[in-house]
Amino acid sequence: LGSWTLYSPAAEAPEDDYISKIGLDSLNRPWAMFSQGVFYFDPRDEQWEQYDLDVYFSPVALAFDQLGMIWVAGFNDLYTFDPDGMFTDYASALAAQPIGPMLRDVAVDDRGRVWVGTSWGLLVFGAGEGERVYHMHTADLAGNEVFDLAVLRGGPALPALIELPTGSLSGKLVFDGTPLAEVQIQVCTEMLLSPDLG
Repeated sequence: LGSWTLYSPAAEAPEDDYISKIGLDSLNRPWAMFSQGVFYFDPRDEQWEQYDLDVYFSPVALAFDQLGMIWVAGFNDLYTFDPDGMFTDYASALAAQPIGPMLRDVAVDDRGRVWVGTSWGLLVFGAGEGERVYHMHTADLAGNEVFDLAVLRGGPALPALIELPTGSLSGKLVFDGTPLAEVQIQVCTEMLLSPDLG
């Protein structure tokens, strides 16, 4: 059986902060996310190195690509972190706005495509394939909220967007026992308020 090893937190870490996500890059180096950026842990000398974002964000997920870039997803932010220790706001560079409104997970396949699960669909971009956003009304998704992602090796070929047929409603709308006439009815299939917001 294996054994657990306990590593002390970084001395620079705020006392009221905590590590929310951990992962290994392509060189098997460990990284950890917290609310001010990322930590890198060097197992050779058991020292943490801290890289701060200049804005506060709520950490959600991190992923690593073959070029050494780290993709850092916040509640409604997407950043890249390069080997030189620089953060870049990637969300503002995307044409698919908004990419949220709430990010749930991020993954990178072996082709270099980035997959972003959000509360409003699945966004896939990169590797010269442009940007593609999938929703229930444009793809065979079971739901628009994508919480977790797992992409194997190079990932699948991206399916074309489809146009699903619209449905219809019939019946009588009654309010307080009185039928209503000449009213507009809107049917919403999504939650109007996320449980994350209380």
